[in-house]
Amino acid sequence: MREELLTFVSQRGTLLEPDAIEFLLVQQDPIAELEGFLRSCPETPFLVTLADIRHSAEIARTAATRARPVPPSPRRSAASIPASFRRLGERAADAGPDVRILRDITGRSTCEGTLEDFTRYFRHRFQVLREMLRRHRELGGAQDIAKAQRSTREIRIIGMVADVRTTKNGHRILELEDDTERVPVLLPADSPLASETVVPDEVVGIVGTVNGKGLVIAAS
Repeated sequence: MREELLTFVSQRGTLLEPDAIEFLLVQQDPIAELEGFLRSCPETPFLVTLADIRHSAEIARTAATRARPVPPSPRRSAASIPASFRRLGERAADAGPDVRILRDITGRSTCEGTLEDFTRYFRHRFQVLREMLRRHRELGGAQDIAKAQRSTREIRIIGMVADVRTTKNGHRILELEDDTERVPVLLPADSPLASETVVPDEVVGIVGTVNGKGLVIAAS
């Protein structure tokens, strides 16, 4: 269900806070729960937090509790109004306004554009993309960088590009990081990978080996 939820989130063009993911996964229908929240938003939020989900569920429960069937009011024959008292465009005093509440604005939003918010966004973005890359056969079983660095065999890692540089010999060096560690990755000049376009903050998967100095050498 986790993969289905992450796929749904990706298709809707938003992101889920890790705590929100765990909360939704214990619900009876996680996708329906999230879809209901997104429908209540006037526009798709940048990041859906646990507080957003809980607040939305609380509003829904309160509304369901307060809802009561309203008996139909008896029809009344319209009284004849002299033309001199009619006002064009005037609405009856008991007519409901053409207003529809889309979302409750209470000031409880947890996203204020702080450094912590952006850090949380990039961390969640990385987690979502990492799960997507792990579905590829060649990256199945990818390890955390810290664990992979201790391996003496071929490794598979997924990380976010922190830096890209080119040596005087034409080799490409990527600084790759995840939640556990940061490691340099060498793309040999004679490898087709060296000509690939790689930019900072991109999430990539690497298959290769670790040398004695802790440098990961990507397989060609």
